[in-house]
Amino acid sequence: MYKNGVDAVWNHRKMVRFVAMFGWDEFLKYLRKQFPHHDVYAVSQSWYYDGSEYILKARGKNGDVIVSWER
Repeated sequence: MYKNGVDAVWNHRKMVRFVAMFGWDEFLKYLRKQFPHHDVYAVSQSWYYDGSEYILKARGKNGDVIVSWER
């Protein structure tokens, strides 16, 4: 875990391209593989539509996942 409760720091542009190419269902599958113990079932979308100033928050049955973006 990173500081401020962030679980990962990823490249925003790459994640936006991933969703654009493969869709939200595949992105959820990707998150489930990256964070298997959280049992992710939903993901925020502001980071995708409104820009990298928004974090990605994935809701999980066993806790949430917070992703920040590379600067």
